[in-house]
Amino acid sequence: MPLDEREQRILDEIERQFREEDPELVEAVNTMPLARFTKGGVKVAILGVVVGLLLMLATFSINPFPALVGFVIMVYSVTRLVSALAGGTRTRGSNGSGEKVRNRLRSLWPFGR
Repeated sequence: MPLDEREQRILDEIERQFREEDPELVEAVNTMPLARFTKGGVKVAILGVVVGLLLMLATFSINPFPALVGFVIMVYSVTRLVSALAGGTRTRGSNGSGEKVRNRLRSLWPFGR
């Protein structure tokens, strides 16, 4: 559900105060990538899913500890892969407004606009 006018004004005021109080931190956050992923990183994440799954399936009946390690590798890789595929390589706008991030989050929110 999108923010109503009052909530949007409050959010804008908080952002304005934040920019005034610590502009260096705001600039650092605005230029920071949302996720550090390249095409090669996507391939590594897919490989991690495959390796984790194979390790889990191959060792579960023999020794559960390596299977647990395989499961952890698989979950971590899937998390990184989903982050990359969801557009995590984009960066925030440099103007400090965070408008691109808000629009991206609104487009992903399934409950109306």
